[in-house]
Amino acid sequence: MQTWLKSIGLNAIVLCLSAAVTLAGAEVVLRTTYPQRERQSIHEFDAELGYRPQASLDRRYVWDAHEVVTGVRTGPQGFRDIDLPARKASNEFRVLLLGDSNTFGYGVEGDETFAKILEERLNRPASQPVHNYVAINAGVIGYGTGHQVLQYERIGDGVAADLVILNVTVSNDIQDNLCLTYGALTPNRMNPCFAIEGGELVLKSRPEKTEDTSGDWRQVLESLDLYSFVMLRSAGFAGANPRVVRLLDEWGVGMKRAWLPTVVEAWYSEVCWPRGWTLTQRLLEQLHQSVRKRGAQLVVVGIPSRLQVQQNLRDVSSVLYDGRAEYAAFQRDPVRPQRLLDEFLSSRGIAFLDLEPVFQRQPAPEDLYYAINQHWNAGGHRVVAEAIEQFLHERTRLAGRPAAIGEAQ
Repeated sequence: MQTWLKSIGLNAIVLCLSAAVTLAGAEVVLRTTYPQRERQSIHEFDAELGYRPQASLDRRYVWDAHEVVTGVRTGPQGFRDIDLPARKASNEFRVLLLGDSNTFGYGVEGDETFAKILEERLNRPASQPVHNYVAINAGVIGYGTGHQVLQYERIGDGVAADLVILNVTVSNDIQDNLCLTYGALTPNRMNPCFAIEGGELVLKSRPEKTEDTSGDWRQVLESLDLYSFVMLRSAGFAGANPRVVRLLDEWGVGMKRAWLPTVVEAWYSEVCWPRGWTLTQRLLEQLHQSVRKRGAQLVVVGIPSRLQVQQNLRDVSSVLYDGRAEYAAFQRDPVRPQRLLDEFLSSRGIAFLDLEPVFQRQPAPEDLYYAINQHWNAGGHRVVAEAIEQFLHERTRLAGRPAAIGEAQ
């Protein structure tokens, strides 16, 4: 009996060791031949903003699960794909774009970003040839409105933009402004944190350098290329196949999720709402005042959540979040973020472009997104650039014409 037990134990040890060696070998192969992520950051620490893009960067970058590999280039000021001259030409009309990863161009080449496409379209001979339009892409992955208020104060005078476009991502900007991580809603100490005290907007704390998380087994696991290869692809597949998710749920496979989708978390959860929206309004007002002070005009663009425009993702989420009151509230009123933004910005005389109906009008909105990294592909950026160009010609003082709405400058 003891011999038999020892044999089983030995076999189990051999099996475990074999599995470990196999997994380690797969990890090595992936990292050397098909890396799942870029391990060199494109950012550097910033004591005021938390982090900023490295200046004068020029290299290839591997995006999530090796779904796409693109070039990432920044100029001396850290803006993507532009070396901005200090002196502004007399016929130059500068458009500054503030935003997060969507604006920066997560997963696309520099010439595929909507900032670059917008610049090209504005400079077409049939457009306004008397001006040389320059689009300045100041988007930074992970930035929220608080970041952008501080960022504009830093760069506003030097950039001397005639038009400032703030791209608000309704999915997660409120969490960024509250200095909370997505999903877990734990404190994010890498963000500058604002609060309202005595009716005034106050910067309460500045960013701290990221703590060492090497002892966190979850973070260690998620850092493995093998984990990304399997889990991110599985998530992408599930998001595109609601029938599979429903079938697994019927089979009793645990599909429910503790964490809500970010747009639901931000606008329909009591944890973030309404405190986050109140703070975001004050941040928008602060940016508006800063833009006006510099003689420029502010336009806000509302970037929708994928959950708002992709029916297959809605079908999947109906399974994952069945019974959650917050998700039920989202289903009853899925465009609450855009409606509130429109009401607030209109009351302040700020032009607002809602991209949600723009995406809804597309024949297949899901084809404008990457399946794994969940950001717009080149086609999505082109749709956004076209919508913004049309909006600017109709609703702003573009090229010196009076604005249809907005303050006198």
